[in-house]
Amino acid sequence: MKSGLRLVVVLAGALMAVLSVVGVSSAGAVTCVNIGGSGSSLQAVAQTSVWSPVWLINECATKPTVTYNSTSSGNGKKQWGSGGAKLLEFLPDEATFPAFVGSDPGASIPQMENMSRVGGQASTKGILTVPVLQSAITQMISLPEGCTPSGTAPEVSGTQLAEEWEKDSVPFLSLVKVSGTCTTLPGLLVRSSNSGTTAGQKRYFATRTDTAEWLSVTSSLTRAEEPVWPTPVSSKIVACCEKGSQLVLSVYDSPGTIGYADLADSASAMGVVWSKHTVGSKSFWSGLAKVEANTEKASPEETGGGSNCKKAKYVGETNSVSPGEDWSVAKQKNVNEVGAYPVCTLTFDLAWHKYETTALEPLYGGTSTTAEETANTVRDYLHWIVSGIADGGQELALLKSMHYGPLPKVIKEAAETGVNKTNIE
Repeated sequence: MKSGLRLVVVLAGALMAVLSVVGVSSAGAVTCVNIGGSGSSLQAVAQTSVWSPVWLINECATKPTVTYNSTSSGNGKKQWGSGGAKLLEFLPDEATFPAFVGSDPGASIPQMENMSRVGGQASTKGILTVPVLQSAITQMISLPEGCTPSGTAPEVSGTQLAEEWEKDSVPFLSLVKVSGTCTTLPGLLVRSSNSGTTAGQKRYFATRTDTAEWLSVTSSLTRAEEPVWPTPVSSKIVACCEKGSQLVLSVYDSPGTIGYADLADSASAMGVVWSKHTVGSKSFWSGLAKVEANTEKASPEETGGGSNCKKAKYVGETNSVSPGEDWSVAKQKNVNEVGAYPVCTLTFDLAWHKYETTALEPLYGGTSTTAEETANTVRDYLHWIVSGIADGGQELALLKSMHYGPLPKVIKEAAETGVNKTNIE
């Protein structure tokens, strides 16, 4: 079940099907250079299995490489100096310096100020934050041995879930419909690196219950991304994994634990989404099928496999996509609508406003010409992501089959307008 072989075959077949449907030509029109990205693991499947291969075939006259190093949102931004460090300080020895960074929450003002400074930008507005996707955040549930699921899909109270993650006081018997030996408290497994999925999870709990504990651990973007949790559970949290897919498998391998992951990570790690697994005396739900949202219960997965985020609304969703614009505040609002899933998050790609600077030119080929070519390629790539073929790569059936959700219309339009020669040069 955990082998990646079947998944790779499925993705390859799905990709070819999409290419044949949209009539992609192998002869593109744009001269492109090699670029790489780094950061958000939430974007990994979209970057490597959809965007880069389809874009290269459709758009590029040359055949460069577009690579993506799936680490975490925090680590990707650190490679660009978000914490005030020098460029390259957090870059693995074998990695190339990223031309763009994936981040589930947008970069905060202090992070953009630090990156602008080390990137040699003319002002603090050296970073362009581009929304690219939505995704649901699911809850991973691995029941203790002897505890049996009562239904085909778990229904969990969002209020009790928030209480368990704050106070560690809600046993499996009260958290989800089960029978048998289910009186134990769940073990809590979390991401060890700064993560946008962690920020989305904690911000959801903070909107459900505005206790001092939740407000404290979400008081700033940096605080929300960190593996820092309410004081009553801090000694019981196990920070096991850098990537969401690793966390999914860790929960699976650890009966009696719960965790969280974006829908795409959940599906790609397990090869399934909402199936109930029973292996011997171990029962596992690969995702939270229904969560309480006021009086409604909604699945994170919509019909067809995409993230059920169509009704999601965000603080800051009317922001422009322009250098220095603060998208870090863009967290999901409570939406009191039937079928609205309450735990969705946006994910973003960060680009430099200017690639031709004294600090960056040595890292992008060594000359102003190669730095300009990198800027042009990043701009073309990101513009295709938010605009795309057949009225938007966002709407590709392949993306939905991999459990992502398209951007809300108003955010998509802002992104299309913002990715231009003036904002990325």
